[in-house]
Amino acid sequence: MVVSTCKEFTVTSNQGFPYVLVLPVLIILPWVVNAKSCGDIHIDNGNTTPFGGAVSYTVLPPGSSTVTPNTSLGSAVVYTTCSPGTYTVITKDNVSLCETRVPISILQNTLAPDISAQFDRQVIDCFNPKVTLKGQSITPGVYYSWIFVGTPNTLQGDTITALTNSIATTQTLVNTYTLVITDSSSTCRSQSVIPIYQNLYTPKPIITNGGTSALTCFDK
Repeated sequence: MVVSTCKEFTVTSNQGFPYVLVLPVLIILPWVVNAKSCGDIHIDNGNTTPFGGAVSYTVLPPGSSTVTPNTSLGSAVVYTTCSPGTYTVITKDNVSLCETRVPISILQNTLAPDISAQFDRQVIDCFNPKVTLKGQSITPGVYYSWIFVGTPNTLQGDTITALTNSIATTQTLVNTYTLVITDSSSTCRSQSVIPIYQNLYTPKPIITNGGTSALTCFDK
């Protein structure tokens, strides 16, 4: 007589792939004056399927090996990048070791913003004692400032007015105005220097008697 015992059980597979939200960044390379040289890749809301398991992360730079260790990865969620290219963000389920890979392109913006200045005249005088200078740019998302000698030496905005210096009438240079246009995204800058002059020299009248030193009855 054969005696047997049966028991039922269920085998489940933990093959759910983790998921993650990756926030891209714009990288500005360091050879641009006053520009950002690096940026961050932010990994948000990493989780497993089903929800609640432990996950870990890493970021593979362009051209690197795509092989990862057969263990959990790191816990950092912010990675600094300083070069453009396609990076791979990896999220790993620490239990199943399943991975989700998300490619992300890091771009560079090294272009200086377009710059121009508009003004009616470069020499002001008694008849035209002032001139307005207005900065212009076809690059979107820029802000303007003017730098000049004096107090204050900086004025924010796209417009500035230059006036004659009536105290120093023999002075020809009123001021040198530097227009600075800054890209608010990349912080790249363009500059244009505009000197403004004045002509306040007063005329010198000459009175002459035509060579005759006195009047006579004949001249009446």
